[in-house]
Parts: sequence; C-alpha cells; structure tokens
Amino acid sequence: MSTLATKLATAAKSYLQRFKLKHFIGEPQIATLSRALVDQNGNLVFEADGRTLTGIIESKTLKKGTVTTLTGATDAIDISLGDIFILNRTSAVDAATLADPGAADEGRTIWIKNGTTQANTITITSGLGGSGASYDVITFTNVVAANVTLRAYGTKWYLVGQHLAAVA
Repeated sequence: MSTLATKLATAAKSYLQRFKLKHFIGEPQIATLSRALVDQNGNLVFEADGRTLTGIIESKTLKKGTVTTLTGATDAIDISLGDIFILNRTSAVDAATLADPGAADEGRTIWIKNGTTQANTITITSGLGGSGASYDVITFTNVVAANVTLRAYGTKWYLVGQHLAAVA
C-alpha cells in the first residue's frame, strides 16, 4: 500500500473511532476517500475506490423531531411543543413571535420553516443575541424553502443558519 493510502486509511480509522462505532466492516485499505455519510439506519458509510465501508453509530440516533404547524395571524412559537416549526398561514402573513429561551433551554436548537409563499415574519423578544430592536425581526422571502435555525445561548437566541430569510 502506498504512503498516501496508508495515511488515508489511518485518517479514516481515526474518524470512525471518534463516532464510537460498534462495528467496522471492511478494512480501510484505500487510496481515495470519496464520501462519508449517515444512511437512514444510522450507519456511517464511507465510499472509497469503489468499496463501501460501513460502521454503526453507537452514540447518535437519527430521529425526526416533533413538528408544529402554525396557521394563525400572530402565532407565539412555543418551544415546549418541539424543535421544528412551520409557519403555514396561506391567506396572509403570519407575524409570529418567539420569546427568549430560559436557562433550562441552554444549547437547544430549533428550526423554523416557511410553509407557504407568504413573507412570514418572526419577532424575537430581545432580538438575536440580545441586540434589541436592531436585529429582532426575521423575514422569510415568499418561498416555501425559506428557513432559519436558531440556537439558545445565555437566555438569548442566536442565528446558526438561514436560507432565503433576512434579519432587521
């Protein structure tokens, strides 16, 4: 095996070990690691030089979160209901509100998706990161795919990611 292949094999083993695998099927005698993914059964799958190497993830279970669909004109997003929210008012804009997270919500991540072609909004009580009125309104474009991911830190919401949404 070439030096490069040995280095890649070592890196792949190291990567797999970080996921605390229960099993590892196939030796990573590889020259090119082309992709790594988690399949629908929670298996970590590597493809390399036409071979597939599979491991079972011990410490992470893939699951679908609870989905809450909101259809009102001024919905209050209640994070006690779950982690996934869809703003789905079809006749007009939903001007939703989101209260600051509590201390018990530290590290919690929520995902809010636009479910219609309305330019729905979310007003965050203290603004993103506690910045107040300067950054307290998230406005989705009028596209169903628009979404934001928020994370709680220090009793404030922080924007982790967004697609087709603006903050003002």
